[in-house]
Amino acid sequence: METLRIMSVGRSGVGKSTIGNMLLFGKGEGAFATSTSSKSCTQDAKTLSSYTGDCIYIDVPGIPDTNPKNTAVFYDKIIKEAKKELNVLLFVFKREREDPAAYKLAEMLFRELNRSNAAKILVINDHNNYKFKKPPTEFDYEGQAKRISQLTKIDFTHTFILTAETMEEKLKQLKIILSKTKSYKSDDLKTFKELTQYVNYLRDKKNYEKEVIAQQNRVIDRIQRQLNHLQAVAAGAAAAATAATIASFFTFGATLGIATPTTMAAAAATTAIQIKKAELQKAKEKISTENLKKAAQELEKACEQFNELKKALDAM
Repeated sequence: METLRIMSVGRSGVGKSTIGNMLLFGKGEGAFATSTSSKSCTQDAKTLSSYTGDCIYIDVPGIPDTNPKNTAVFYDKIIKEAKKELNVLLFVFKREREDPAAYKLAEMLFRELNRSNAAKILVINDHNNYKFKKPPTEFDYEGQAKRISQLTKIDFTHTFILTAETMEEKLKQLKIILSKTKSYKSDDLKTFKELTQYVNYLRDKKNYEKEVIAQQNRVIDRIQRQLNHLQAVAAGAAAAATAATIASFFTFGATLGIATPTTMAAAAATTAIQIKKAELQKAKEKISTENLKKAAQELEKACEQFNELKKALDAM
């Protein structure tokens, strides 16, 4: 069995370390230091393996950090790890109101992470106490997921909801389900310096539509090859039979309940294929006639915001 390689991305205090401890050791406390505040617990990338070696979890510094001076340094540390073989990128957010201003200047950084070959899953970690207030509905979670996607421009294939009641069981099942995904390197991800050069090039040429088309065609070709490989080795009908089960798993509060090893194996194979199909669809949608102009405008805007970020950092 291949080792499952997971990297988590998110601001400090959102629960990345707790999730890592749970995935590796089955409990919220462990080798990863945890924090509930926005003060960064993780200054450097930290990689740990489960006792059996079946899972590796990389906890990286959060962006955007509360200290803007850390942005470029933390970003490069994240990119260094994201270039390596990974199955999954978990983007972890708390169940709270988003801060658009905090993510605005970092949009180009997230756009670069979106180019990773790994699967990209949004995790909304909700550990709020709803004893004396009404808990969020599925519609509420979906609304937050949509806002996060708009802020970060990440093409999430799935949204994964964690609560205090479901975290242990859902992460246990998620680990099994993701075990059939493939790990991929992302050697072409740009460092902060390389991103600066790229942005300057785009602003000079001003042909954003052409760049979007070129980028997405490369992405489509890559994903199609990965999908073909997964389908060739999949369990076929047995895997397809679990599609509805998997769809309910990646939603508000749902778990797989009592699942047999056969069911879980089929579910894992199905998930790997579903993730790639979702990635392929999103990539094609970006260069459709109705979306291309918008995608080009968003790229141009992200370049402008990156320049603002660069100027702010240079002035510090």
